[in-house]
Amino acid sequence: MDTKKLVSRFNKKANEWLVDLRLLDEEVIQIKPTEKSWSLAEVYDHVMRVSRSYQIPNLKKSVTESAERKKRKNKYGIAIFDFGYRKNVHIKMEEFPKPLVENFTPIKRDKDELIRDFLLFIKEVNDLQEILEKSSKENKQYHMMLGDINTKEWFSLIEFHIWLHDKQRNKIKKYLVFYFHSPGTSRSSIPRYRSISCSKNLAFDKSTMPVIRLECFCPSGPFEII
Repeated sequence: MDTKKLVSRFNKKANEWLVDLRLLDEEVIQIKPTEKSWSLAEVYDHVMRVSRSYQIPNLKKSVTESAERKKRKNKYGIAIFDFGYRKNVHIKMEEFPKPLVENFTPIKRDKDELIRDFLLFIKEVNDLQEILEKSSKENKQYHMMLGDINTKEWFSLIEFHIWLHDKQRNKIKKYLVFYFHSPGTSRSSIPRYRSISCSKNLAFDKSTMPVIRLECFCPSGPFEII
């Protein structure tokens, strides 16, 4: 896939997340379905932490003389990058070394701070375009779960990681619909979309509930490939 398509795919997914974040109330994004699960705010914080502490540094390292090659791209890397396989990819975050797990673990942040940081994150990722254009398939850096992957594959991993968390986000949102519709919950506390305008001048109806895909909520911890 060429550089423009890679960047476009990231921007499309990142903007979906940004619009969603802007539409939901502060109270809603802080709710955790279970004590051990994450809130929506923590999911956003996590994907930025993983990218900044692991994916982007390794992408940049791949085009330098200090790039590390240890093992050829394995069957999982081939499936994801060569064949576009995305179904049923699950790796526990805890399988990574402890220092990385600590870097990946989200913290509680408020909505306004998250929006500002997510916008900055989008810019940081787009600024990698020049590196992608100058890189070749021979520029590779080792990924502990996938083997030696090239610069563009490291970039596509950023969008792929966000895409994997879509399911987790939808599960949390499904729980929130159940939570706010349970007996004793006042209608005024039901989360609603706010009316905002975006770059394409799209209007959102603030009088309706978010459209949520019906899924069974599973209170298991986060699973992903990073």
